[in-house]
Amino acid sequence: MNKIIAINAGPRAGCISCFGCKREKTYGKCVCRDGLSEVLDTSLENPLY
Repeated sequence: MNKIIAINAGPRAGCISCFGCKREKTYGKCVCRDGLSEVLDTSLENPLY
């Protein structure tokens, strides 16, 4: 099932260069939560490819 999400509708902080995503435990995931975090978590759980 496809789901359309308007990513421009919510608050986003963007990268703040904290390098939390480079640590072993959280590698590849942003540690700063914002309005887009839930969308990114969902896309990682259900990849298209």
